[in-house]
Formats: sequence, C-alpha cells, structure tokens
Amino acid sequence: SAEREARELYWGAVCDSPENKHDKLIADLLKSSELNPFVAEPHVVRAQLFMQKGEWSRAADAAKSGLRLFYDWATQWDNRMPF
Repeated sequence: SAEREARELYWGAVCDSPENKHDKLIADLLKSSELNPFVAEPHVVRAQLFMQKGEWSRAADAAKSGLRLFYDWATQWDNRMPF
C-alpha cells in the first residue's frame, strides 16, 4: 500500500546516515510525503537535511509544511519523536 511505502521511505531516511546522501534522502522523504500527505515528520526531517546543506529557504518551507500538519492533527505520527 501507499502508506506502507511511505513509512518505509521515511524510516529508511531516519535510520540512514546523511553523509553524502542528502539529495537521495530528501527525495525519499518527499516521495513519502506524496504517498502519505497527512504525516508531518517527513517534512521535518527533510527540513533538517536542508539545514545541514545550508539551504535555508527550502528548510523553512519544509518546516512550515510539517508544522501545518502538526497543528492540523494536534499529534505526531512517529511516537518515538518528542515533538
């Protein structure tokens, strides 16, 4: 299912080291967000990766997308995360 694929892409990005893989991880997280548009965490992790690359505007856009979903749902999807 799309939800399972989205989860696998997200989990793969969270567990992988970003060392020289930022673009692949960002693409995976974007695909995850497209497959499951109701989840904020892929946007937040994508924002973190953009910040590591110094792409501040793109980081802010991804963070805004994540925050909007957190506000809409008033809860997190990944219960391991403290946000």
